[in-house]
Amino acid sequence: MIKEQKMLVVIFLAIFISVVLFVYFGIPFIARTYFEFTRKRTKQFAVEMDRTMVQDDIRKVTIFYIVGPIVLGLAGLFLAPPPFAIPALIVGVVIGFLIPRMYAGLLIGRRKRQFDHQLVDGLMVMASSFRGGLSLLQSMEAVAEEMPDPIRQELNIVLGENKLGVT
Repeated sequence: MIKEQKMLVVIFLAIFISVVLFVYFGIPFIARTYFEFTRKRTKQFAVEMDRTMVQDDIRKVTIFYIVGPIVLGLAGLFLAPPPFAIPALIVGVVIGFLIPRMYAGLLIGRRKRQFDHQLVDGLMVMASSFRGGLSLLQSMEAVAEEMPDPIRQELNIVLGENKLGVT
């Protein structure tokens, strides 16, 4: 009986020490790794969005990007039956990380297709402007005034950077 109690105390002590070590070493490591991953992911996503999206779309996707994992994780936690709550939470968070990326890809693809369809018309306007004696910058201004978004926005960015002296 005494040996069993000593063995039980040793087992509880081993469990206690392993929990303390995990809390002391494991949780800070997991938190640091998570924050580094999130920072890299956010930076990469922000660069991609700045390159190809309008500010309104960026705001929508950013809100979706921040709120999506939390909302879907909590939905999985509270809507799943009790034995599946934790796996549903994990699946909800993972899906919450994937959906904003897919939504942004959809918006970026749509904008690129619109730009591709407008490019021929924009080049026609530029060619007409060249024939009329306008310079490259003046013809780009003419295209920016006459064409709809997204080609107008892109050319306005180029013209603005030219005025600022950005190469």
